[in-house]
Amino acid sequence: ALLRLHLASMVVSFLLVGVGLRAQPSVTQMLTLVGGLVHGETRAELFLSEPLLFVLWIFIAVTSVVWGRGVFCGWVCPYGVMSELTRKLGALVKIPAYELPDRVHAKLRYLRYVVLAVLVGTFLVSPALGEGLAEIEPFKSTFLVPFWNREHGFVVWWGLLFGASLAMWRPFCRYLCPMGAGLALFASFRLAGPTRRKYCSSCKICTRTCEPLAIRRD
Repeated sequence: ALLRLHLASMVVSFLLVGVGLRAQPSVTQMLTLVGGLVHGETRAELFLSEPLLFVLWIFIAVTSVVWGRGVFCGWVCPYGVMSELTRKLGALVKIPAYELPDRVHAKLRYLRYVVLAVLVGTFLVSPALGEGLAEIEPFKSTFLVPFWNREHGFVVWWGLLFGASLAMWRPFCRYLCPMGAGLALFASFRLAGPTRRKYCSSCKICTRTCEPLAIRRD
């Protein structure tokens, strides 16, 4: 029942929030907030100009501080769920699943924090350049601007991520998403989280079945 609920949530999120409402949150909103706080220029109208995104960010903030970023990233993020559904499509057409070696994955999963740090540093020096670099996120090409109105580089980047998603579980989310990195840092202060039990050392079912490969061996 939970799997069916998850699938339904992803389909609704992709079709309604992403395709229909075009309300894909982005790291650019994070950069705007950080820049405003650093320079003391935070203005409410900057965030209220997109009411749907403003409401969605309230939802993200509340759920992240209570349960962590998994609620948004795993169930609501339009691009994230599209990427996951793409892997399901790949499995349906018999494309073999591919995973990076554990030693590579363990290091590469921190790359998104490097991307976030570069974006924040760049944005504080040059907002225009920072927003340009933030297009490492393929969100605009997915939901906001038609392919035929995009430069070839953005189309190629989108295609590479889509092709990787056919064989891998959410490759962009795992290794590159700066917004996910920011939410992970924020969610470090969550009020509730997984509780280790005395049988955790012998069970290991969470480690074996975790699709994001987010659980360390220890």
